[in-house]
Amino acid sequence: GNCHLDIIRATKYIDSCALRLIVLVPRESSSKLVLKYPDSVLRKKGSEAGFSLELSSHPGYAIVRMADKYTQMNINNASWEFVLLGIGLKDSSLVVSYNGRLICNTSDGRKFCLAMGSMMEGVPVIQRSPFKKINEALEEKLTEKNVDDTNDAWAFTIDLDGTIYPTCVPHLCLGISPFPVLY
Repeated sequence: GNCHLDIIRATKYIDSCALRLIVLVPRESSSKLVLKYPDSVLRKKGSEAGFSLELSSHPGYAIVRMADKYTQMNINNASWEFVLLGIGLKDSSLVVSYNGRLICNTSDGRKFCLAMGSMMEGVPVIQRSPFKKINEALEEKLTEKNVDDTNDAWAFTIDLDGTIYPTCVPHLCLGISPFPVLY
């Protein structure tokens, strides 16, 4: 109720540093994330217009990047960049577009993806760049297999109730990890 302004400000700063990682959780979980304005999102589906990922399940919070810079990955003949997603203050919300399948960051085109293409409970959700070939001389089939293996990991559905879930595993949805990450 009647907290001193300094207490309110300090609490806000602490909250802004304690980000929670976004992972897959069961649809019936109390940890699931729900968008605040799903009707607006679905009206803009297919357009380039961006929308904020503010949450109704966690008032005052939104889906955010967990770091300012992307991490570079190199495996086999492919490289890509990624960043983990979490929830943070709504002022830092990602602005994305949605075409009915892909959720893309409007500032850099990077897409939501399941980490390492894995579709199991507890798997982190990331924002990722497309694959790039490292060495044209290496076997091209290896890179093609990497792309084929992760196609389903990019596909998400946004329900009318504001729940976001991987299209191939509708019994799971985006939620928060019970363990905070302090920066």
